[in-house]
Amino acid sequence: MSLPIIFIAITLFLSVFIQFGSKLSAKNSLSWWLIFLFILVSALDPNLLRPLANLLGIHLASNFFLAVMNVFLLIQVIELSYFKTAQARQMRDFVSSMAAKPYTEMHKKQDTTTQRVLLLLPCFNEEISLPLMFTRLSALKSASSLHIDFCFIDDGSADLSGEILEKIHPEWSTFHAVNVGVGGALMTGFKILKRAQYDFMVQCDSDGQHPVELIPSFVEHAQKFKLDLLVGSRYSKSLPLEESQTEGFSSLESTTLMRRFGGFVIYFVLSLFGKSACISDPTSGFRVYSRQASLHLLANMPDDYPEPESIAILALGGFSLGEVRVRMAPRLAGESSLSGWKSFQYMVKVLTALIGLRLRTFLKR
Repeated sequence: MSLPIIFIAITLFLSVFIQFGSKLSAKNSLSWWLIFLFILVSALDPNLLRPLANLLGIHLASNFFLAVMNVFLLIQVIELSYFKTAQARQMRDFVSSMAAKPYTEMHKKQDTTTQRVLLLLPCFNEEISLPLMFTRLSALKSASSLHIDFCFIDDGSADLSGEILEKIHPEWSTFHAVNVGVGGALMTGFKILKRAQYDFMVQCDSDGQHPVELIPSFVEHAQKFKLDLLVGSRYSKSLPLEESQTEGFSSLESTTLMRRFGGFVIYFVLSLFGKSACISDPTSGFRVYSRQASLHLLANMPDDYPEPESIAILALGGFSLGEVRVRMAPRLAGESSLSGWKSFQYMVKVLTALIGLRLRTFLKR
């Protein structure tokens, strides 16, 4: 293979991969990696593909012709992906704006002296978990001195979650017309925070795994240490928010070895963004955002599952990040959105997006 072709191939690969998380969504990055692997093999030696071609009854064309056709098709796919990514983000922005509006109108800031906390609970097919969550949150509201407003965001659930929320606690709820994922739910929360002038936003799962009873201590810890992002971590070596959290503690009781391994790999890649980005549980969805961090992420919102990418974005923005150990409960009902094959796809997507972000920041220097 000649040096010019090697240079063209490397330039093409880098040009595409630095756009993941920017002009291109990393959602289908596994397919992109397979496409580039095919192009690389066919450019190096198309005879390596002969067994597959014979199986399909195809005669291999010349190396040059095959390379030209591959590049042509790749350009068309990139153009289509740019358009699709832009359309998906416009849809997410529209859906989140429509969902944020009614909740904001019900919870406009009245008192200018009291700090306000928005507790955001993304919800997708959690009809079994919701009644227990209502009980726990009602107890929290009665016991806490903080001004906390709860906001369940039903993200186009296919079960009875939306009906339950609308019937029992409409003042605690808002709804996405279509499913736009956790990133869309966070965008809705950040828009509510901005328009209704909340001081902090707490992100918490609605499946009952996260210790909602610790939220007042969670927010106070972020305030005390002036943290813009505080992550509740299963694996942190720091002291827990409450000593009761250490009794019979096992970091794997609410997760799996596969997800723990994935978190370690993501942790290693996040170290490329500086020491502040080294959060031991980067996929944790139990976290506190300051108002400044929320507004920054609203303007730079990652696609799909945003937790690891938001850590990198805030670290690059010079925000103060931290973590504290919390004990999370096993899921009692429903199914995780990151199980089986989806967990592998998620890993590829996140790592590709983080690498793309790191490459873009290096090139901007």
